[in-house]
Amino acid sequence: MGYPGDHRRTVHLQYLERMIGTMVGPRLMLTAQHCLNRLSNGGLGQMKFTPAYYDGHAPYGSAYAKHVWVQKTMPNKIRFYEYEYAWDYAVVLLDRRIGDKVGWWGFKQYQASWNDHSYWENIGYGAEIYNGQKPLCQPKAPIYSVQAYSSGGTTSYLMKHAIDSTGGHSGGPVYGIFDGNEINVVGVNVAGDSRYGVASGGPGLGSLIYKLRQQYG
Repeated sequence: MGYPGDHRRTVHLQYLERMIGTMVGPRLMLTAQHCLNRLSNGGLGQMKFTPAYYDGHAPYGSAYAKHVWVQKTMPNKIRFYEYEYAWDYAVVLLDRRIGDKVGWWGFKQYQASWNDHSYWENIGYGAEIYNGQKPLCQPKAPIYSVQAYSSGGTTSYLMKHAIDSTGGHSGGPVYGIFDGNEINVVGVNVAGDSRYGVASGGPGLGSLIYKLRQQYG
C-alpha cells in the first residue's frame, strides 16, 4: 500500500468522516449508501466532502451534499445480509461544481470475463493506518465472482474481490485503468472480512450515473 501518486487518482477522493467517495460528474459524487448521514426522519443530514484531503490539508476546499439518489434503499440497521450489499451505492449531488476543478472518473459495467484477473485497485482512508488522515492506494487485485440481484426492474451486482481494505475504505472506488490510461469505476467498496472484500455495482449503478449526468452535466 502507498500514497497514490497519479494526480487523477487523488483529486477525486472525497473525505467523509473517514469514508470515501469518487467524483463521477461535475456535481455528482459516488459513495456507499451506508456512508450517508441518514436522519431518523428519513432525511439527509449534513455531509461535507473534501477532494484530495491529506493530513489536514484541503487543496480544493469542500462541498456539501444537497440531494442523494439510490436504486433501492438499504434497511436501517448495522449488519446486512450479503445480498443487500449489491444495492449499497448512492450518488450524491453536491452544492457546487467541484468537479470542474478536480475532474471526475468514468464508469464501466463489470464483465464476468474479467473475473480472476488482477485489474482492480481501490483508494481509501484506512482508519488503522495514519488514523484515516492520508489516502492509501491498494495494489491491483482480482474480483473473484459476481452475483446479480434484481428488484423493481433494476439489477445490481455483488462483487467479491481480493483488494485489501479496512475501516475507512467504505464508499471508495473499485476501478481499473483501461485503454489510453482512462480510469473507470466498476463498483463501490462496501464491506469485507478476512475471506474477501465486497463491492456493489452493475447495470443499476451505471443507469443511475448516466441518468443523473444527463440532468446535472
